[in-house]
Amino acid sequence: MPVRHRKIASGLFFAWVSGLFVGGLAAEPVYTPAGYGSGESLESVGWGVGTGYSTINDDIYITVSPTFELPLLMFRVGLQVPLEVLVLDREPKTGEKVPSIRAGTYDGWDDYLKLVQYVKYGTHLYYDPDDTFNWSFHYGKLNDGWLGHKTVVYRYVNNYDPTIFRAGLMADINNNWGGVEYFASDIWRREAVGWRGYVRPWGVISGFHDLFLVRNSLPAARQVAMSIRESHDPAIQRGTYYQARIPEHGEGGSIGQHFHGNIGTEAEQLENTDVRFEEFRDPETGQTQVRAVPVPPGQADEEDDDGGEEWGPSFWNRFAIGYFFVQDVDAPLDLERDGSGNLVVDPETLRPRSDTTETLTISGWDAEFRLSPFTFLELTPYVDFPRVEHLEGSKATHAGIDAGFTFGTFKITVRPEYREHASNYIPVYFDQYHVIERTIYNPGGSGDSTEGAGSNNVTKLAYLQSLPEDGEMVKGYFAQVLLEWVQNFVVDATYEDYDGLDNSRIYVGLYVPAVADVFLNGYYTKKNYDDIRESFEYDDRSLAALQVGYLLFGGMSITVEFKRTWEYDSTTSSYVPNDEITYGLGYSAVF
Repeated sequence: MPVRHRKIASGLFFAWVSGLFVGGLAAEPVYTPAGYGSGESLESVGWGVGTGYSTINDDIYITVSPTFELPLLMFRVGLQVPLEVLVLDREPKTGEKVPSIRAGTYDGWDDYLKLVQYVKYGTHLYYDPDDTFNWSFHYGKLNDGWLGHKTVVYRYVNNYDPTIFRAGLMADINNNWGGVEYFASDIWRREAVGWRGYVRPWGVISGFHDLFLVRNSLPAARQVAMSIRESHDPAIQRGTYYQARIPEHGEGGSIGQHFHGNIGTEAEQLENTDVRFEEFRDPETGQTQVRAVPVPPGQADEEDDDGGEEWGPSFWNRFAIGYFFVQDVDAPLDLERDGSGNLVVDPETLRPRSDTTETLTISGWDAEFRLSPFTFLELTPYVDFPRVEHLEGSKATHAGIDAGFTFGTFKITVRPEYREHASNYIPVYFDQYHVIERTIYNPGGSGDSTEGAGSNNVTKLAYLQSLPEDGEMVKGYFAQVLLEWVQNFVVDATYEDYDGLDNSRIYVGLYVPAVADVFLNGYYTKKNYDDIRESFEYDDRSLAALQVGYLLFGGMSITVEFKRTWEYDSTTSSYVPNDEITYGLGYSAVF
């Protein structure tokens, strides 16, 4: 039976035709690096409309996409009204009126979720030790979803068809004590869901010290001086303050005033006075009292106050230990077939429907040490120990370094990583292919559709469970290089390889914002091949997209877009590659 196949593999890699919104209201590029694209403008309000046409099952549709971006409190909100209008109904007839909105676009309540494309705040996992809390929030489309050190969830894309909107969520909150981050591929239809919690041991220790041993004991010298300044006007008291008895253990009260002598009537003098507090016993009353002893200039920082000074954030706050937990909820194990033995396609997801399901869980420990040895260098060594629960021996080790170099407007990120995993483990289980491989693993097959590429009909979970438990440990590596010339271009390249056959993967992304009125972005990816020399051999295992546009006058723009996607073919019960070209015209304005 015919199915709406178009773009089914690729919101993953799907770039629906829309206007290019300059100055903050961005288009929907096929590749968008961090810090670019929709929702990155902090103040401006933008709107626009994108138009284009596409062919679906030989029928022609005109696309119209009014888009708005605006600030709401501390958030950036993106609104869109995506429409596909049928203008030519060819054989076999759909039975729809001409013109009419494409069937399935707004059939149920969940279709209206696509009106809110995103709600954003902050940068994921941003950490500033001087802030009480750092937090981020990203609701909506995910084009590069990740969690933790990107060893289990990385480059996750949750939208694969323009008629099915999936609202994902990435959020985190952290401070000097630690933090929590959360990931969901779809908050309304639970599939990939994960969280990670981590603590900064020294941050916890120093925090408890400062909170309970310093702030609830004798105040530091500067704190006492400030307290005196706030509670009694030196001009009225003539610079003389009286000491008070130290309360007994468990007794209420506080040390209010201390005899400083005549230290002047100027508040500025009082604030800058360096003193050390000493206990002594009054020989007449027998009471323990405290007195202020002036500290010679230059020695204040050398004095040991027996825990009286706050430790605060330190170098060791950069070390963290974490635990992560990711699930593929109700993952398909076997697929449903009709009476003829053909796979049944779920009309809600446009993917083969599962017959039996099982929840997969990957959990583990990690550690990191964030270093900044130079102003131009940020260095984070890390190690992860993930394992698949309830699958004997399925575990892995990831050890890498995430290094970032900044030279003015040039930025270079390098991330080499050593990997070792059991024979029944799949590295980075939740990747950019997962939304499709969840139902049919390795849709590209051998790379040649004439030899049955992608016709295995095996789900990802079933494939994982079929791997041998007693095989040798598989060793491999991962490497990423990201080059950025701010607001001019971004190149992102990753490559990984492991022991054995057909274990290589490559990804290359290119992003050029409007330079001389020309903008360009695209990606190329391929996996499950054997040798690095095969990386750019274009076959059924390859996916690619390229978008080229030109800014005209008055906010107008034109785009041409090429896409290689996988379409599900119900006649062969497999995914087949499909190349298509789309043209678009857009308008935008920012105010």
